[in-house]
Amino acid sequence: MASPKKLARIKDLYERKLVRPEGTGKVLPLNRILQRPISFFPAEAGNVDFDLVEIGPGKGEFLLSLAAQFPDKKIVGLEIGAKRFNTLKTKLIHQNITNVSLIFGDARIPFHKHFKDESIEKCFVLFPDPWPRNRHRHMRLLQKEFLMVICSKLKKGGEFTLATDVQEYATWVCDNLSLIPGMNNVFGKGQIVSELPDLIPTHFKMKWTALGRSSWCLRFRKV
Repeated sequence: MASPKKLARIKDLYERKLVRPEGTGKVLPLNRILQRPISFFPAEAGNVDFDLVEIGPGKGEFLLSLAAQFPDKKIVGLEIGAKRFNTLKTKLIHQNITNVSLIFGDARIPFHKHFKDESIEKCFVLFPDPWPRNRHRHMRLLQKEFLMVICSKLKKGGEFTLATDVQEYATWVCDNLSLIPGMNNVFGKGQIVSELPDLIPTHFKMKWTALGRSSWCLRFRKV
């Protein structure tokens, strides 16, 4: 169990009000981001037709559960961390999982350059780094501009799901999604729930629960 001092630091950091990312002056231009290289496993760059996408699969608990639950679906995990990418690759090889691919690099690159419009059934982002320090606000991934790109890749009826331990972050993402035409909140306007039954407990979910933190989930569907 974390010490009271650590718990107090986490509470202070993750429960402060998030400053909106606009106007920071530090945002790396998108064209610079899109020039970065990405790696594919085992699919080649031309084979990027996927049904289910998880951004930031971490240790892979949820990604591997999708593989078992949907053996006929084409699944991909987008991972920016080299160590986690290599660990996931090893797990796929050792467990002989053939319906899951991995892409190593910034998630914005495949969404902008490789994924086809209206091709994805579901996209999941589970317990991402909310970059709670306001000086890091430009690092927050789920800004409206990127969410618009994600939603353009969803099929009609496709879903975007977020789970986070930061209520303010969930509210911010919910507000951003509410501004995108054709995306409806499954639970009602502005509604966020504490649990989704189809999301298995991941490493980070269990970590934050052990520290006494709550979960905040949202799901939007493309109509």
